[in-house]
Amino acid sequence: MCNSNLNSENILIVEDNEICNEILSEYLKSYNFNVCIVVNGKEAVDLVKNSGKSFCLILMDIVMPIMDGCMAAKKIKEIDSNIPIIAQTAIDFRNNPTVDFSNFDHAILKPLNLKKLKDIIDIVTNKYAEK
Repeated sequence: MCNSNLNSENILIVEDNEICNEILSEYLKSYNFNVCIVVNGKEAVDLVKNSGKSFCLILMDIVMPIMDGCMAAKKIKEIDSNIPIIAQTAIDFRNNPTVDFSNFDHAILKPLNLKKLKDIIDIVTNKYAEK
């Protein structure tokens, strides 16, 4: 689901949980972001690669069907290394050496603290806006 009026204030949500999608979407829209939602990593990679849409940020779940978030982040960074990607996950990235978080610019644990998420979005998007 993508708004056709996309501009540099576009955020891509990659999440297979419908409730999480609704909460994130409404929250981000309250800050005037345009929101696009896909439900697996393959859809995210295809959208970034083929749609011509630009995103100021991608919020990526890790455990999803078809293609997980780690593989999707890696492929997206190969397409456009300037898109910041935030992992939003129930996997504790601080203590889990089996999951590769190297292609993420930041990570936040679920359940999401929306205030903390907004702070991370501000940090990550401002960091990339300076480039």
